[in-house]
Amino acid sequence: MKKKIFMLLAMVMTTMSSSVMAGPAYQLTKAEGAEAHGKIVFKVDNTEVTSAEEGKEVSVCFEQLDAGFVVSTVSNVCYADWGQSHAPRRAGMEVLDSVKMTKVSDTEWKFTMPRSNVEVNTTYKVQIVIPTGGGQGGSQDDGQGGGQGGSQDDSQGGGQGGSQDDSQGGGQGGSQGDTPGEQQEDASNEATFVEGVSLTMSVSEDVPVTVDEETGNTVIPVVVNSVQIPEQTDATAEAPKNVAVAVAAEVTVGNNTFVVTEIKADAFVSTEPTAVVTKVVLPSTPETLKIEEGAMQPQGLVLDVETDLSMLDDYALLPALKENFEQAKVSAKATSPNKYWSFSCGVDVKLPDGLLAYRAFNDNGTIRIVLLDEVNATKIIKANNGVLLACINGEGGDDYSFAVNPGGQASGTTPATTDAKSYEGNQLVPTIKPTNYESGRYLALKDNEFHPLEPSTTSKVPACKAVLDLQK
Repeated sequence: MKKKIFMLLAMVMTTMSSSVMAGPAYQLTKAEGAEAHGKIVFKVDNTEVTSAEEGKEVSVCFEQLDAGFVVSTVSNVCYADWGQSHAPRRAGMEVLDSVKMTKVSDTEWKFTMPRSNVEVNTTYKVQIVIPTGGGQGGSQDDGQGGGQGGSQDDSQGGGQGGSQDDSQGGGQGGSQGDTPGEQQEDASNEATFVEGVSLTMSVSEDVPVTVDEETGNTVIPVVVNSVQIPEQTDATAEAPKNVAVAVAAEVTVGNNTFVVTEIKADAFVSTEPTAVVTKVVLPSTPETLKIEEGAMQPQGLVLDVETDLSMLDDYALLPALKENFEQAKVSAKATSPNKYWSFSCGVDVKLPDGLLAYRAFNDNGTIRIVLLDEVNATKIIKANNGVLLACINGEGGDDYSFAVNPGGQASGTTPATTDAKSYEGNQLVPTIKPTNYESGRYLALKDNEFHPLEPSTTSKVPACKAVLDLQK
């Protein structure tokens, strides 16, 4: 009998010991929104679990991340296990503390399970590797012949086209062979595009996510937060490389299209000692990007800012680019479509080397052009004036950089759209904003000749161009 009792006690003690050794399992939960852009899986010894015993090593694994998104931060809170109910954490439940988490990889974190439930939270970011190169050097084809947006046939024009021959300058022109002196720049200080640069972005809280009906892609507005530049082996911390960064208007990754809407203040502060951002290329967008104060002057360094030619005046006068504008560090690059092309801008602009400026007027049905001596001598095109530009050498296809000339306009103002009429005898009028013009009154340049604009209620002449007003 005693032997049976001892055996029974031994069995009870073994069961109790096993129960104590195993210990209770505590719940693993996910905070609301933690799986916004990916799936979270908890694992113990490579086995998926929803709870774990105290002292066990728990892996937090991220799977099926949305295209373009990466894990930004992983955090947790420990909370009381009231009555071992394993119910989701509710408001009012006692939060005890948090437990230290260790990053194993970009998709895995680990922690040791405490004597409490653990709720994991996660934030995500958009990580986009930008292509090497950049610039807004797309062709600035007038696209205005015939139709106002270039969609209509440019074969019209009647007798108003006229030859754009240089000899029509009368006695005012001067020789076109006098090529202005080339600007000398220190090439060693020029910013260059380098491989492996990426931008970290977050989803905008101000602009809603939409779906592109044509592609079916999810259109996600994003904010540029920071730049990551790899180590430059041909530079040092004492002599870092000057790097140029191009911001894309949008980037499609998988079924997600990320559209840039804003740039934060520290976006271009480089954390890599061997590289410093000295130039930023902004994209062509329907509206200017929202730019925080200081974004274009990181740590006091005034950046060179390059924009699309059609947006040069808009960005130049942004308050956030005041210092850049005042130091003439806002510019636009354009490729001449032909020998002759029209131009206008809402701020004073420096006439690029290799170009000459003309005025144009209607002489009894023939359009004549005359060199603008004032512009060609001062190398300044005054704001809100339409001019005709001519390539001194070649028939077009070359790149030109248009830099702002500060002093004529005040930062923080909206570019004026009215004709300044600074050049006497000039019938060209500026197109500061895309404009639908009255047919029969205006001529637009196309392939080196002026053509009447056909009636249109939808298409517009692009910004930064000029049209000839027959009634001016």
